[in-house]
Amino acid sequence: MENLLLFFVLFLLMFPCIPSQQCSLRDVCHICGGEENDLSICKHTKECSVSFCDDLENGLKGWKYICLDSCNTYLELFQVKYVADESVTFECGEYEPYLKSVFHQVNLSRIKAFSFKNCSIPSTSYSDIIPYQEPVEHIKIESVRDNGTFRSEMFGNISSMLKNLILSGNNIDVLPETMFRNSLSDINDLNQENWENLTELYLDQNQIQNLYNWQLPVNLKNLSLTGNNISYVPHSFMNSISNHKKLQISMGSNPLNCNCSANELKKWLAEQSHIITDVKEITCANHVSINGTLVRSIILTTPDNILCPGDDSPYKLHLIFVTVTCVILACLLVLVSALYYRNKQTVIAYVYIHMHQVFTCFFSEEDLDEDKMFDAFLSYSTSDRDIALLIREELEDKDPHFRVCIHERNWIAGNPISWNIFNSVQNSKRTILLISKEFLESMWFQVEFHTAYYQMLEDKIDRLIIIVKGQLPPKETMDKNLQYLLTTKTYLLWEEKWFWEKLKYALPHKRHQLVPNDVLALKDRPASEKIKPIETQIAILSNGETKSREKLQEVIQNHTNSTMNLVNKDSSKKK
Repeated sequence: MENLLLFFVLFLLMFPCIPSQQCSLRDVCHICGGEENDLSICKHTKECSVSFCDDLENGLKGWKYICLDSCNTYLELFQVKYVADESVTFECGEYEPYLKSVFHQVNLSRIKAFSFKNCSIPSTSYSDIIPYQEPVEHIKIESVRDNGTFRSEMFGNISSMLKNLILSGNNIDVLPETMFRNSLSDINDLNQENWENLTELYLDQNQIQNLYNWQLPVNLKNLSLTGNNISYVPHSFMNSISNHKKLQISMGSNPLNCNCSANELKKWLAEQSHIITDVKEITCANHVSINGTLVRSIILTTPDNILCPGDDSPYKLHLIFVTVTCVILACLLVLVSALYYRNKQTVIAYVYIHMHQVFTCFFSEEDLDEDKMFDAFLSYSTSDRDIALLIREELEDKDPHFRVCIHERNWIAGNPISWNIFNSVQNSKRTILLISKEFLESMWFQVEFHTAYYQMLEDKIDRLIIIVKGQLPPKETMDKNLQYLLTTKTYLLWEEKWFWEKLKYALPHKRHQLVPNDVLALKDRPASEKIKPIETQIAILSNGETKSREKLQEVIQNHTNSTMNLVNKDSSKKK
């Protein structure tokens, strides 16, 4: 396609470095070293001054390449009046000659290809420089500077014969709705009547970012978008490309974001790889981790779990379900825990009595008092004997069976009362005080209570179980230690709800149940289970260390003296 088409006319040189002079075409070519069919102005000289050459008016016949390299000339009126060839190329150099007007009253009926390369052209001059009339088929505007914003009229009179449009390297960032209306990053209205024959569109090395609402010409066969600023490819653009027939597209070297939305792009690239000429050049802008190494990965070959580790819908649903379930369970746990700690004793007691197997799995405790003969010593007033016997019967005869020590059955005759009290407390794992108004007025209450209380302090084990029957006197009239216990310790009320469960839970937890016929009388027990003498019990409590008999007598005597003092006071009051 060598039909030469050339056009140009006069030029005016500014910033003269030598005096201006008239010149002929031969002078220009001689100065610049032009060759046949190649007009090179200022090819070898960096500075020159050429004002107006009449010889150029008819002398451009046959010239198809005009080089303005290495010239700082201001070409304000470089006008072509006659062009006979079918193509013409302007190439500007490092000094970027400023072109304002090229064509002036010229017949361009034969021009089919027009090219500008490395020139500086203001946006207001395109209508004067570029021929849009018929029959232009090829326009190439490459690496043009100072273009500013492409105005709406730039392609207003575009030839309907246009087949190739090359706009590479122009720093384009917007292509507007009416085609190149403001800065070049959007192309929205390409599907106009004037573009129906456009088959090739090259927009490489620009600043295009937005691919939304693109309307591509119906006959477009080649679209190149390489080297732009595209970070996201919308679904509408993918559909537009997929529905085009015989379209080839290249879009590598764009800063595409690799996130969950890139999975859809990856799928589209795989399906349309036959029309995407540089599919292996389409990479992630951000580095992704593959096998522990950060790389700029090819989107087509990057695993889905790398592009979007969390983009797994079933996994997300499962995660949501598990999260909601955990939140509900946590709320229930908090609610149950609050209820449990508010009614802890009742709950544990109920489980201990009615679900003993469950209790042994979750609430098993080591019994520290395996050497003690009785599970509980029941201390009571004779006025409360009927209740005491009812408690003994419930504890001994029903499951779980407990061994209970009561004074009227288990105390040794002939021994001092204080001795029997002390011995019973020492040989029992718990002491149950059945407190009533009558018992508080009894002379023996102080002995039994203080014996059990001091034993509890000595062992550092909570051995006291207090059962309150009826209305008690004001606390101010009670013993200070008893006041403290009633204020700080949870006690049982006779005939309250869950009374038996709470009482049995407070007693030692039994791993092996006694047979119902196991009688607690001393005469029916082997010698090893009889009430141990106080000397033996003290030796056990002191881990085998021998206690002097004088100390033992001192303890017993103190209890006896306290008891006698109480008896004497009671007798004096009666008198």
